[in-house]
Order: sequence, then C-alpha cells, then structure tokens
Amino acid sequence: MESIYFTNDEKHKFESDQRTVEIGSSMGFLNAHNGLRRGSVHVLIGTSGGGKSTLVRSIVRDFLFHPSNQDLGIAILLSEETCREYKAQLVFGLESLEPLKRGALLSEEDNQNEDFDYFLEQSSILAPDLLIYDNLTTSRFYEGASIKEQKEMFTKIKTFTKKNNCATVVVAHTRADVNDGMDRLINMNDIRGSKSIPNMAEFFYILQRFKDGDTDHFYPTIRTVKHRGQELLESMYLLNYDKRFRAYMSDKPLNWAQLVEYHKKRQRLVK
Repeated sequence: MESIYFTNDEKHKFESDQRTVEIGSSMGFLNAHNGLRRGSVHVLIGTSGGGKSTLVRSIVRDFLFHPSNQDLGIAILLSEETCREYKAQLVFGLESLEPLKRGALLSEEDNQNEDFDYFLEQSSILAPDLLIYDNLTTSRFYEGASIKEQKEMFTKIKTFTKKNNCATVVVAHTRADVNDGMDRLINMNDIRGSKSIPNMAEFFYILQRFKDGDTDHFYPTIRTVKHRGQELLESMYLLNYDKRFRAYMSDKPLNWAQLVEYHKKRQRLVK
C-alpha cells in the first residue's frame, strides 16, 4: 500500500520521464507518443499477409540505424521462422554494417524442444533495450492453448519487460474471419485468442492495409488506439513502402476524411 501524495520533486520527475524519448525513431507514429517506452508492452495486430512482418523489419532497421540508439541493442524472438530464414528477408536493402551486430535472433523453430521460459531466459541474458516477439499468436505455446494459458503467457512477457526495463513489441494476428477489406475498421478485440491482451498492453497499434479496387494500389495505414501514460500528437498514419528495401521507410499523419476515402475505395467482392 502506498499514499497517493507526491512531492513537487516527484511531480517534476514523473513529468520529465514521460516527456523523455528513451528510444529514438524516425517513424512518426512512434514519435507521436515520444517513441517506444521502456517497461511497456506495445502490441501490433494486423491480418495475415497484411504487412506486419514488413513493418517489424522497418522498426528493426529504424532502431539499429537511428543516431541516438548507437549504444542500444535489440533481440528478436521468432515463432514462425528460423534465424536463417529471417536473415534472408532482412538482407534486402541492407549492407553488412556494424549496427547489425547490436541485434540478436532467437527462434522457436530452431529450438523445438525448449519451453517458453527458456526463450525469456535467453532474452534476459541478452539484456536488450528492445525486444520484438514476432509472432505471439503463431507461437506453439499460444496456438491451441486455453484463454487462461494465453493470458498467463502474455503476463510473463509483461513481467519480463518490467524486470529488464526494456521496450517490448509483440506482433499478433487478427482472427481468421477478419480481413483488411471488411465493412468496418479493425479493432483491438479482433486479436486472435485472448481478449485480455488489449487490456494488459500499454500501447496498441492496428495495421490495416486498403487495396484500391480501381488501381490495385495499396494504402497501408496504422492507428494507435492505446497509449497509456502518453499524450498522442496524431493517432493515424499512412506508411510509405519502398520496394527497393522491402520496408516502410517513412510515414505521414492521416486525417479521418482520408482514412474514410481509402476505406470507400477498398477492393471488395460486392460494391
């Protein structure tokens, strides 16, 4: 139990901490809430094939090559790919440069006899400033587990994040019946599996990519729908994909009218 009283010094410290950018980024949707936050879990959901892996690689690239992150490290926990398969995608648009040495890969596919605690222990040894779990919902520890077990798994991730004072990004699929061209916007409860995860996460992003029914052009959008403890400058962004790098190299704010227009133009079976 603790008193709600705080001193003026504590007040100034809390306010300063909230304004401090702990991990640098060139991505507008992250800078809209002062970047990825230490001690917080950031959940990203999207449809299968909707660009989540591309966005994750973009975040990795952005993290490693941002000037203010020179002394920071990243660990990437993979559930679907081997380390070698992941590196085969990462090489596009990247040279063999020193910043890449600040990143480490762990794969469930490469270690099929280990339990989930093993991967958290290995990640703890690495002591990353940023942990990315790609993908929670395709992990063998999550798929087929009960709702209670899925919640317990996410609780372990939160505990790890607090204990190691790192920022954690957890990638997740939407339910199978959710698609980018549906008649409504994707929401937090469309996550595959436990609906406790949106409540437990400090930050929550939704990636929804609209395909223009006339031109076949894609409009990848990202919305920040939860941002605990942080004011938000803009909540919606359009991601700029560069096929030379197979990555989103920039983004720009999106207003409601523009989002509605992309949704109206989206490709669908019945108009």
